[in-house]
Amino acid sequence: MYPDHADTAAPIRRITADQALYGVNPLERVVAVEPGGPAAVTIYRRQEDDRTVAEHMPFRPWLVAADEAPWRRYAPDCEITALAGDHPLNRFVQFSTWASFRQATGAPNIDAERFYRQQSPVSQFLTHSGITLFKGMTFEDIRRLQLDIETLGLDPTVPDAQIIMVALRQGDEERLITFRTSEADLLTELNEAIAAFDPDVIEGHNIFNFDLHYIAERARRSRIRLPWGRDGSDLRVDEQTSRFRSGPQSLPYHRAFISGRHIIDTYQQIQRTDQSGKLQSYGLKAAIEQLGLTRSDRVFVAGGAIADLWRTDPDKLAIYAMDDVRDVDQLARVTVPTEFYQSQIMPMPLLRCAVSGTGTKINELMARCYLAAGHSLPLAEPARAYPGGFVEVLEQGVFGPVVKCDVESLYPSIMLVNGIHARSDALQVFPTLLKDLTQRRIDAKRRAAETGGVEHAFWDGLQSTFKI
Repeated sequence: MYPDHADTAAPIRRITADQALYGVNPLERVVAVEPGGPAAVTIYRRQEDDRTVAEHMPFRPWLVAADEAPWRRYAPDCEITALAGDHPLNRFVQFSTWASFRQATGAPNIDAERFYRQQSPVSQFLTHSGITLFKGMTFEDIRRLQLDIETLGLDPTVPDAQIIMVALRQGDEERLITFRTSEADLLTELNEAIAAFDPDVIEGHNIFNFDLHYIAERARRSRIRLPWGRDGSDLRVDEQTSRFRSGPQSLPYHRAFISGRHIIDTYQQIQRTDQSGKLQSYGLKAAIEQLGLTRSDRVFVAGGAIADLWRTDPDKLAIYAMDDVRDVDQLARVTVPTEFYQSQIMPMPLLRCAVSGTGTKINELMARCYLAAGHSLPLAEPARAYPGGFVEVLEQGVFGPVVKCDVESLYPSIMLVNGIHARSDALQVFPTLLKDLTQRRIDAKRRAAETGGVEHAFWDGLQSTFKI
């Protein structure tokens, strides 16, 4: 945690590379963190016997401000600590409850004040505590459930809409839930299956904009709850449009939340992975084919033929549905490990890692480092234009023989050799992070080249994480 509250500026602690990257709290095998009341969080941890247990920890919301007066006015019970250093945001303000924090930050004209905040209570807790998710775990250790639905039509609100099949896969276990007597019975069986699987992550292709929205609407019409949360709470689907980052693009989606579990959309992840634009389509079957992962016995069914096949050959449709979740599993194994290993470093839940841009991640990592050292924060600088990279075409045509010449970690090396960092980085945190991450990436690449199978996938996922 931070230095004890005092009236004078707290002394600056030196932050090691390990502390900067992975926080200072050794708590391991945390698979999820959720709000646990007005002044607490619930931590879900995987035990050695593979049980997942819930633990409650106190939590006080916070922000970092330049002035004390507004916060004492809107939250008289707040506690304020002076931070060291010369940056303008030099007051660490803690609130008694999340409601008190929301009331203060939502006060009239508060945006005119100078302060830094994180909107998510979970991100605030992870930043403050130094805890990050999945420490001591590999990608293969988490419980990943793939989900796909087959429906009569794309609009869940029309009279003849219906979920006719739900395909589920977790590890080597597969389950197909089929419409028999009513949609309500199908959804009840789905609830029981998710409780039995008890996944850490639920994956699907376009799961945010289709599957979960469709399931939630059909459950509402059947008056069936969807208590998928580890605390028994219901699946929540956000009707408002959010954005996820894919390189320079910001793309729309509808978020969904399941307490104690993460949701990953491989439709988003394949777009984030394909930064060079090599893939012609991000549809599930097309992406799998372009990646060379299509199985020889894979069954294909055109979307418009699903209703007819349900009446004429439901067994073939069942095979097709199970093939879909197998494809989601393969696609997730290619695209998700980078985000998974980033979440071991970043003070973010897995979904935020999977939808946030690199700039956001760097900002929150730097903020954690400075606050852990008891140091003030700089104000954000206004955006400004800057020149791009210089490109010149000197010759055109076909060249050969071609010899590849590559410099390992060229840009980080230039930055480290020349001491390039932000003017406001008084503690020199960024060069420390960059040097350590560069060396970790080189080591992980070497280990990936020397290994195969699961071990290769582990090191390859790490090297990609360190690179980003």
